[in-house]
Amino acid sequence: MISTHLTNLNERVEGALWKKGFPQGLTRDAVKVSILIALLLIIVGTIFLPVSTKLFWGGFGAVLAAWNFYSLSHFILHRLPQASREDAGEGARKSFFTGQLLRSNLRLFITGILLYVALVVCEADVFSLLAGLSLVVLVIPALLFFRKARTKR
Repeated sequence: MISTHLTNLNERVEGALWKKGFPQGLTRDAVKVSILIALLLIIVGTIFLPVSTKLFWGGFGAVLAAWNFYSLSHFILHRLPQASREDAGEGARKSFFTGQLLRSNLRLFITGILLYVALVVCEADVFSLLAGLSLVVLVIPALLFFRKARTKR
């Protein structure tokens, strides 16, 4: 029963990424795995909230990391090819970098506010938040390792 729900969730995330135009590859896999792990952590953390808050705050950090990674990779996958074409003018390149700078700073600002509220107002566990925020940093090398192991067979 649980495996059916996980398969259904995996298919929903795959469908959503496909609709957003993520091509097959490492970036799509990293975004998908990050989203699935973040959702799993936040759901399990919410269930066990009366027992301990550490898993919930780890899930909260993982959701923030997955959101930041998704947004950054979506923007780069769709706008970088347009800005790097040979027929793209200087204005397209400036527009790309200006857009990326504004989006990154806005995401950083929102993430900072949410982390401040979590740490100061809600008194979240710092180490749990940091563990969740490092989700993407762990997912990408793990995916690369498993891809390399698969190609060696």
